[in-house]
Amino acid sequence: MSARSDSSGAYRVWDLVPFEPVIVSLDSVSLESPLLVPLFARTSIVPGPNRFRSLDIAVVEAGIIEGRVVRSGAGVGGVTLILTDRRSGTRRTLVTFNDGAFYLMGVKPGDYELTVEEQVLDALAVDAEPVRFSLIPTANGIGRSDLEVRLKSRF
Repeated sequence: MSARSDSSGAYRVWDLVPFEPVIVSLDSVSLESPLLVPLFARTSIVPGPNRFRSLDIAVVEAGIIEGRVVRSGAGVGGVTLILTDRRSGTRRTLVTFNDGAFYLMGVKPGDYELTVEEQVLDALAVDAEPVRFSLIPTANGIGRSDLEVRLKSRF
């Protein structure tokens, strides 16, 4: 079942079964900007009989991260990176472009750790220190464009 919000952001859903939990999520593609994302992926609500319940779904401004994966100063393409929210443990994966650059939109403000997937490290016979950083809102928006993951040979 789906519902569209009106111009004030209100939405209504009818004919829910009382006392049966309902999982609610927001389709972030329907938002006007790719930099607006729901604060939580989903939430649950239990409707009561013959009454209305209110549920606000928080939407926050998100940011962009970008950087490079390098080995001996040269970019390394095809590297799978894992971005982990250090508070919630939520993980997202991304893959570097041919020149070693990476780019990810829709990253919520918070504290993060960027690591290289273990299989990639083994295949390339390299190690890489995790890159820890924070995304915080500023007057110029939210984002980091200076991230660099350095691969070091094991031999």
